[in-house]
Amino acid sequence: MSLKSPHAGLLRGIAFLSFFDRFAASPMLVLMSVQEGTSVAAIASMIAAYGIAYGLGQPIWGILGERQGRRRALLVALAGTALTALATVLAPTLPLIFAARTAMGLCVGGLYPLLLTLIADTTSPAERGRAISDLQASSALGTTVATLVAGAIATATNWRIVVAFTGLAAAGLFLALFRQGHDAAPRAGTGGIRTSFRVALAPWPLALYGLGFVEGGLLLGTPPTSHPPSKPLASPLSSPAVSPPATASR
Repeated sequence: MSLKSPHAGLLRGIAFLSFFDRFAASPMLVLMSVQEGTSVAAIASMIAAYGIAYGLGQPIWGILGERQGRRRALLVALAGTALTALATVLAPTLPLIFAARTAMGLCVGGLYPLLLTLIADTTSPAERGRAISDLQASSALGTTVATLVAGAIATATNWRIVVAFTGLAAAGLFLALFRQGHDAAPRAGTGGIRTSFRVALAPWPLALYGLGFVEGGLLLGTPPTSHPPSKPLASPLSSPAVSPPATASR
């Protein structure tokens, strides 16, 4: 399956959405703190939890795709993304937002790896490089749009609107993928689910996961180890005017 096929726009859309949601939170960090009335450190911890779930879930999604088929696993990931986005938007308290957003990271984290394995399964070696390059272009576009637009939307409205966009887009992509026909037959495994986990948790994969976390920590930062006072930031739009400095009386 080349990305010139009828599936091309759908696959590019999923790649775009995966990276859009992943990189949309950082530009909204301070705004989320202001709008939720909490500290920047608390929001930073939530973003870090999303990233950890995003990474930790990928071996699980790989096993699910291997056992149940890539398309079926993608459908589960898209449905999970839509539902957890809805839960995030409707969550009334910070702990519930934290939990919903972490679960959303787990779901979004499955999208791009499943796309890569789907392309590896359905393209010839001659087509594969170009197909993956097309996906990388879409993911780069998602990163750029998230960086430029997410903060502006959150400033004009609310940060939950950005998450709602992800949820609606995931629901639309789910419906489009659901109508695309049936899965290819899942690969016949030589063992059960325990064998799959044994392979995923072998020394070399574990070393690769560790290097990935080190790289992510260097590029994106690590969770805060201590919290400053939890006094929320005041919104610049609602702060009282600064009083002029007092002058000495003559």
